[in-house]
Amino acid sequence: MLENTLNNKTNSREDQITSTIIGLLKYLPSELFWNIIRNACNDNSNLPKLPGDIDFISFWDKWSAEETINKNYVEPDVFIQFSEFNVIIEVKPYEDGGQYKQQWRNQITAYNNEFTEGKKLIYISLGGNYIKTNDKLIYKEKEYIINKCNWTGILLEVSDVLKELKKIKTPFPNKLASIRILEDVIRGFNFFGYFDINWFEGMNTYTIDYE
Repeated sequence: MLENTLNNKTNSREDQITSTIIGLLKYLPSELFWNIIRNACNDNSNLPKLPGDIDFISFWDKWSAEETINKNYVEPDVFIQFSEFNVIIEVKPYEDGGQYKQQWRNQITAYNNEFTEGKKLIYISLGGNYIKTNDKLIYKEKEYIINKCNWTGILLEVSDVLKELKKIKTPFPNKLASIRILEDVIRGFNFFGYFDINWFEGMNTYTIDYE
């Protein structure tokens, strides 16, 4: 839980799960990291497939609150600058509630206070989505899609990628490092009570003879 410690955050579940899961995933190759997040979103049809390199990633930045309802600053949980686009990830610790439109609007407004280069912004609402379908916001006549994602979706995607990597026998750069990172991500999910349980896969089967 390095990120919340370095950023002097509380020990709330939200800060801890953000620091643990996103803080570990950031060490993956950029494209693999993005593909896990992208594929875990409920509707990713609007999301680009190729992100380019991660140029910068930060946790709990403090942006200008100008034109927002906040008094002092606006604090997105995670901000990522890929070479092809920028990403805000707003995190809630549980799956079924906590996200709200005014917070999304505040962060999109604050983003436009801070960045004027015109790079595409992708907004991801992770956890806390009572409604699972994507939402939309308009800021100064520009439409932003709020992409809904959940923790279970990321866990399942991480599990699938890990299984596929372990099947590959031919060595390639970052393979073993990526496997170790993904294994730690799954351990992190387990710590927070998320498990990838295949109820039937791998279970023993029995034949019962009826006389």
